[in-house]
Amino acid sequence: MASEKDKRKIQQSIKEKYGLNLEGKLEIGKEKKQTFYIFDGSVLFFSEEMIPLVCTAMKYPLSIGYVTVDEGAAKALIRGADLFAPGIRDYQCKCLPGEIILAKYNDRPLSILRVVPNAPEVRTNKKGKFAENIHHISDELWNSFCRGSA
Repeated sequence: MASEKDKRKIQQSIKEKYGLNLEGKLEIGKEKKQTFYIFDGSVLFFSEEMIPLVCTAMKYPLSIGYVTVDEGAAKALIRGADLFAPGIRDYQCKCLPGEIILAKYNDRPLSILRVVPNAPEVRTNKKGKFAENIHHISDELWNSFCRGSA
């Protein structure tokens, strides 16, 4: 169980990372070596890094970088594929290696990605893997915490 001081630090970290000021009851859960951050009964973030769920990005105006993808990339992402440069239509992120970003199609968040180490050259050359898919619509996290809420 997290102390009130720890909870305030977590809320401050979320505000700094995502521009989201969450008030209310915060709980921290751990299951299968995974950490979950629960606000007022809803799981909004996972991992020690406090990565947002796709449904969190749908529900709240997060300050997070994103890429807009084409239809083919969108279909691949929701099947769990990583994102490759040819499927990216627009960059709205710093796109730094290791950065957590969203992939959007028709302005709707589809997946949470981690930018790969060689992303700058992938972006320049317009070929190769740009980001790893770490959470997406229809995966286990989505089915456990988002289905019906987005």
